[in-house]
Amino acid sequence: MFAVAVGLPGVVVAQSGFAPGSICHISGPKTISYADLVDDPGGWNCSDDDMDLDAERHIIRLDLTNRPSAQANPRYFEFERNAFETLSISAIGRDGSAVSQSLAQRDLQLGISSSRSIAQLPESSTPLEAVVVTVDGSDYPYAFVEASLNDRPSVVLVAGWVHIFAAMICAILFAPIIFDLIYYRVLRQPFPLYHALFCLTAVAQSATASGLTALTGLVSLQTELMIEYLSIDFMLLTIIMFANSFVKPEYIDPKHRTILRIALALAALNVGLSTLDLLEVSNLVFEIVYLLFALIGFGSYFYVLAVAWRRGSNTAKYLVLGLAPFASFLPLQIFSLLVFGSMVLVENVVLHSSFLLIEVIATTVAVADRFMIIRRQRDQAMDEARVLEALSERDQLTGMANRRALSARFETMVADGFDTMALIDIDFFKSINDMHGHPVGDEVLRRVASVLREGENEKDIAAFRIGGEEFLLLLRGDDAASNAEERRRAITTHLLLEMEELDNPVTASMGLVDFSALANESEIDFSSLYSRADKLLYDAKCAGRDRVVMERLSLFVPEGPTAVTA
Repeated sequence: MFAVAVGLPGVVVAQSGFAPGSICHISGPKTISYADLVDDPGGWNCSDDDMDLDAERHIIRLDLTNRPSAQANPRYFEFERNAFETLSISAIGRDGSAVSQSLAQRDLQLGISSSRSIAQLPESSTPLEAVVVTVDGSDYPYAFVEASLNDRPSVVLVAGWVHIFAAMICAILFAPIIFDLIYYRVLRQPFPLYHALFCLTAVAQSATASGLTALTGLVSLQTELMIEYLSIDFMLLTIIMFANSFVKPEYIDPKHRTILRIALALAALNVGLSTLDLLEVSNLVFEIVYLLFALIGFGSYFYVLAVAWRRGSNTAKYLVLGLAPFASFLPLQIFSLLVFGSMVLVENVVLHSSFLLIEVIATTVAVADRFMIIRRQRDQAMDEARVLEALSERDQLTGMANRRALSARFETMVADGFDTMALIDIDFFKSINDMHGHPVGDEVLRRVASVLREGENEKDIAAFRIGGEEFLLLLRGDDAASNAEERRRAITTHLLLEMEELDNPVTASMGLVDFSALANESEIDFSSLYSRADKLLYDAKCAGRDRVVMERLSLFVPEGPTAVTA
């Protein structure tokens, strides 16, 4: 940036040809200069902002003679941000002095949004007659005619609260991306990835529209504008992709899903149209088509999701309400232009970032809601699986654990100290069924199960039904054998007192194996012990029934007949 004090010919005295407070401009080749043209006010356009856009140079004069001499000179020149080759600002004093400075894009400060620029005026020790702006190669020279002279900047010249707010919004917008990646890893469905892409484009939109990107100075204005405009197109593209994959099929029929796909194709075409516009190869027809495609895209999105909402989709409700504030920018822009004559409402960074935040929060809540639904469904399925597993390990008639449960828990129970196995069989059970019928026989089995399970509350006895009239006890403790015998005898007593249908006492035989001396041996297994207990039970049956045959193992040979008793 360069600033010099110079005397400009023809400006030694006030130029009465320019109306006080007027804004005049003239366009032409790069050879024209303010000094050559200031003496001919009639050649300037002071009535409107009609400019020759093909001209190489534009000179804009902002008259200040309507300001009181005692009033301090303006300090800042604020205008709509645009690309240009060179910019020169001159402060013309009422005493004929002039101070000029040349500025590049990097010398400009950011305004209230990324679409505004602020230049600090050259300092003059005398009251100003006019501020003269000379700009070459501007792609929007109207910005300098519509500019304002201010005593103080609209925002702090570095990073103000607006930028801090926008930075906080960007940080919040980043957070759902992390959760989306986690959701995708768990669910393996595409919609979290589409939502992550949408959040990423929202971050890009907020960062560029608020001016955060410009503050970094890492990208050129053209690149920044490309990011800002394309991010809007990609937001529409990704939100349609997200909605298409996220809303359940029962709420969007094939016809409406086709409408979404057409809107998706139009949004993709708009990306190309925006690129052409940014590369300055588009024309008015391209811009009309772009606007038409955008309106169709937004309209299709809201129409299809409104139908889904009406059909009961809670997800569609979140998506409609979330995007509605941001989509309202188009009518808000029209309203702002009609009422205020500018896009003052649309350029409000707080409003813009807040609308983006509402959309991301709404869609994030929708994703989280879906995740919780899926999680509840998973938990319910797991609960049902556990119930089915528990049922598969329970005897349906007696409610006791069955042989499958015993096989699964045997090693753990042995490790917990259960070192005695007792196999119990009801004597002459077939005759009970034959004489009294199967309902009585079933009741006998239930009563026997009840007697054997009484000891389970003591945590030293576990009872299982192996099949038919055969039951198995696993016991631990010094009194394991006597406890098993007590349960066997209790069967007869209980049935005699509780079942009047039975004419004769019901007895039981038992084979008992005490393997406490071998409990720590790795070779010990359920099948071998069960076979040994079954043989002892057979011996009890052969010895006359209603008795126990027991054995304490001191040597274990799996499935072999050579187990030795102590």
